Amino acid sequence: MEGYCTCGAKLADDSLFCHRCGRALRDYLPVDDEPEPEPEAAPAPVVVEIAPPAEASVSFQSRTAVRCGVIAAALSFLLMFPAVMVGGNGLQLVVTFLGGFYAVFLYRRRTGVEVSVLSGARVGWITGIFLFTLFTVLTTLGMAMLATSSEVMQAYEAQVKSMGASGEAAKQMIEVMRNPSGFAMFLVGLLLYLFMISTLLCSLGGALGARFQTHSKQ
Repeated sequence: MEGYCTCGAKLADDSLFCHRCGRALRDYLPVDDEPEPEPEAAPAPVVVEIAPPAEASVSFQSRTAVRCGVIAAALSFLLMFPAVMVGGNGLQLVVTFLGGFYAVFLYRRRTGVEVSVLSGARVGWITGIFLFTLFTVLTTLGMAMLATSSEVMQAYEAQVKSMGASGEAAKQMIEVMRNPSGFAMFLVGLLLYLFMISTLLCSLGGALGARFQTHSKQ
C-alpha cells in the first residue's frame, strides 16, 4: 500500500528509509546536482614601483651638506699653498673650483640622492663660505703680524720689490700698508675679493659636479 512500508509502518512522503525496519524505500539516493564552486582565480601580482630618491634640500640646516663643505674646504685650503708655489694664482683658482666639485661628490656619495645643478651650486657655495672663513682667519693673522712687526714689514717690502713692480708702485704699496686707514681699506678689499672668488668658483664647481654626475649615471 502506498504510504506504508511492508512492515506496516506509515511512511512520510519524503522518507528514504523506513523508520521502523530500516528498509530502503527508493532504488537510488538523490544526488546533489549543484555545481561545484569554481576555484578562485589567483590574485594578480602587485607591482611595486620604487621611486628614485627625492632630491634633498641643501642648506646650512643640512648636516651632511655642511660636513661635506667643511671637508672639501679644508682639503682645498691645504692644497692652496703648494698650488701657489707650483702654478701661481692660476692654479690656486683651479683648486678653489675643484673644492666645490669635490664637495658635491662627497654629498652624493653620503646621501645617495640626486643632486640637481642648483643643489650642486648650493653645496659648492657652502664650501666656498667655509673656505673664505679659513682665508679670513689666515689673512687677518698675517695682516696683524704685518702691522705690528717691523721685521715682517721689511720682509713684505722686500717681497714687493722682488715682484718686479716699479719703484713708484712699490713705494705706494708700502705706504698703503704703513697707513692705518689705507691698511684697513686694503684688508677689506682683500677679504671682499676672497669672498667673491671662493663662493663663485666653488659654486661653479658644485654645479659642474652635479651636472657631471647626472651624465655619468645616464
